[in-house]
Amino acid sequence: MLLVGFADEWFTFLPAGVLEALREDVGLSYAQGGLVLAALSLGGAVGIVFQAAADYVSRRWLAALGALAYGGAMIAFGLSETFVMLFAAAFVWGAASDAFIHGCEVALVDLAGEDLPRVLGRVNAWSALGDLLAPLTLALAAGFGFGWRGVFLAGGGLMLGYGLWLASQRFPPPHKQAEDAEPRLALLALITDRRVLLMAVIMGLFALLDEPLLAFVIAYLDQVAGYGPGLAVILATGALV
Repeated sequence: MLLVGFADEWFTFLPAGVLEALREDVGLSYAQGGLVLAALSLGGAVGIVFQAAADYVSRRWLAALGALAYGGAMIAFGLSETFVMLFAAAFVWGAASDAFIHGCEVALVDLAGEDLPRVLGRVNAWSALGDLLAPLTLALAAGFGFGWRGVFLAGGGLMLGYGLWLASQRFPPPHKQAEDAEPRLALLALITDRRVLLMAVIMGLFALLDEPLLAFVIAYLDQVAGYGPGLAVILATGALV
């Protein structure tokens, strides 16, 4: 479970990093490419249901099924030939990531107990490594002539394996008080909490400076500045560092 952030940060960057390649391959406009990236966030809006479910259902199956759907969506993304297929795969990917991530993270909090600060440090350190590994993966793939589709197929296969591994693990069950609580009332209390709303605004604004911005920076460096796909990704990695 410590690797959940590593896996997600590694793979979530990939659509942004290959925007120019998939745009040319599938025949997308830049507007359509932007919508494909936005579909990940739109799927995340649906994934709010899975975030809430982590307090009420089996975290093991939530995480495992989320990882399996995540891997399947990556493979579908790599096989897509049209804008609609890419958009649908990205939407499912975004929703599945919430089930996968929150199923693991909520269980990890329970397992860590008083050691939670140290465990969170390790999780975030692994996440940072995944963040840096993603552009390096694309740069190496470009250098060896390994197409963008192959990257997604391989990544999807790894995520499917992770999902099967999670299904074999023991996860702590939901808290008894959560099982007895009314989900609607619990969610209402959250969405009326000013601290939660403020955090949502901050995270929403921060997301604008994340993968979508880097996607178009990489496209600019490749198509306008003429650095080529591999070097363009490496240069954009400076923002992640």
